[in-house]
Amino acid sequence: MKKSIIILLVSLIALAACKKEKWTERRIDPVDFLSGDKYKNLVIQVVFERGYSLNSQTNTNLITFLNSRLNKPSGIQIVAKEVDPSGKAYISSADLIEIERKYRTEFSKGSTLTAFVFVSGSQYAENSGDHKILGVQYGETGVALFGKTVDDYSGGLNQPSTVTLQTAIAEHEFGHLLGLVNSGTKMREYHEDGTHIHHCNNENCLMYHAVETSDIIRNLLNDRVPELDNNCIKDLQYNGGK
Repeated sequence: MKKSIIILLVSLIALAACKKEKWTERRIDPVDFLSGDKYKNLVIQVVFERGYSLNSQTNTNLITFLNSRLNKPSGIQIVAKEVDPSGKAYISSADLIEIERKYRTEFSKGSTLTAFVFVSGSQYAENSGDHKILGVQYGETGVALFGKTVDDYSGGLNQPSTVTLQTAIAEHEFGHLLGLVNSGTKMREYHEDGTHIHHCNNENCLMYHAVETSDIIRNLLNDRVPELDNNCIKDLQYNGGK
């Protein structure tokens, strides 16, 4: 009888472990994105709430950007899926983790690295007044864009195009996954913003803190997405990137 109970307990523990493994991503470091030594290709799973898909040109721009900095000889691809709206006016970082738990189906294995992008119709819970958050990195392989907020600040009079704003946010948040700035990819020369940690102190750089907030709108009216400055590029190259 005792032996049967022990076998049952072991089986239940193994089952629980399997269920956890189903949605939990393995430990991923910025070098895994940048280098081709361990992972040869990258699959980006984009899950978007109905009405807030990324523009096809945004997807193309993101892949082009990543190809210019990542060593992924077997390529980079995006797979997208639509889901029902959450119905929430605001979501938090904790909510994003639960959403990933619910919807993520692509996980890193073998020579394939994966990332998860959620495009939400809700606003971010940490918005403050007229200062709106457009995107966040919330994990080693997870980022979110706040689609409704992006739509509110793009495509209209004296606003950048939606593609430009989506692209800027997506590239900025992936920059964080790559360890910029001073967040898993070491700085060759000091260029971190002392007030806004993990962001570049060059206001013309893609990794400047304003790029992920509504404060960037006035700088995108020429419909040009900011690029990484030389300091950020050198950091990536030193950590296995191009």
